[in-house]
Amino acid sequence: MERYIGSVVQHYMDHDSFEESVVGQNLLRIIVIGGLYTSIEIIGLILSKLGYFHSDIRSFVFVVVMFHLLFLPMVVVLYRKRVFKNVKMYENLCNLYYGVILTWSVVFTILVYIDKEDMTIYSLVLFFISAVFLIEPNRSSVLYLSSYILFTAAIYNHIEIVQIANGLAFKGLIIVILALVVSQGNFMVRKRLFNSRRELEKLNETLREQTLRDSLTKLYNNAFVFDYLERETESILSRGGSLSLLMMDLDNFKNINDTYGHLFGDKVITAVSDKLIDVTRESDIVGRYGGEEFIVVLTDTRKALAIEIAERIRKEVNEIVFENDATITLSIGVAELSEQTAYNLVDAADGNLYKAKRQGKNRAVA
Repeated sequence: MERYIGSVVQHYMDHDSFEESVVGQNLLRIIVIGGLYTSIEIIGLILSKLGYFHSDIRSFVFVVVMFHLLFLPMVVVLYRKRVFKNVKMYENLCNLYYGVILTWSVVFTILVYIDKEDMTIYSLVLFFISAVFLIEPNRSSVLYLSSYILFTAAIYNHIEIVQIANGLAFKGLIIVILALVVSQGNFMVRKRLFNSRRELEKLNETLREQTLRDSLTKLYNNAFVFDYLERETESILSRGGSLSLLMMDLDNFKNINDTYGHLFGDKVITAVSDKLIDVTRESDIVGRYGGEEFIVVLTDTRKALAIEIAERIRKEVNEIVFENDATITLSIGVAELSEQTAYNLVDAADGNLYKAKRQGKNRAVA
């Protein structure tokens, strides 16, 4: 059961805000704990009815069991939806349950133990709720103080000796304060842990992105593109489908660096990268192969369409305007996946790229 609770809590930690995560965890715990309690009390009621033991508060227990039998199915239905966008409503639902349980502990303590000056049940329930459930501090203050007011009123109504009632009320106040400290401390610690984890996840995501992307262009780097291409190639060869590859190289890029400087060369690389992102589809993988070379993986694309895309890229790059009137052209090699490995596909596209260079540059060759 703890493993199941942990897996669900992990789900909420991964996907929701802290408030939504808290609601999900609390509802799950209400289901599990309330279900166990109800099962035990039903068995107790049956045994009591059969005469195995005597119970003076059977009617009271029956009322609490009926509350659970009506309340828990509703919570189960809401929990199974796992959509807690209306956080306040679900928080109020949880608070209703806490209030009922605290009221139960007050009444049970008064009916059974208070004549012996024993507040164990009330204390245990307070600290159990504080330790198990995550309750927002303001709500826990209202909840616990309300239960204390009910508890002291019941004490003074039940105990005739004022000194004894005063002593019990004072002990109850200490217990409530300690339970509040535990509850609010538990909530704040969990919130800090949640926020720390989210910050760590964001940092890990940033670092992961940095390892996958080229630092200048923010395109995918060579390693990622090859890894993706290998996985996608194996998948297509096993399940069917199509895939094409574009290998491209900026023409006469060394002359651009020599004429305008390397900073302008970086500007050209960045401008071409942005244009590639604009022209290609979201499903395509665009990467920087190295230096002034780029690679584009065209998913679900036959050679004819790949040639059209390559021509569109070539024309769009040629139309990029720079402040010094420099003209940029692009040579592109196109290849379609057949019965070959990712390495062979890259080699085929690279061979067509060299053909484009030999045929006069500024063209796409398949």
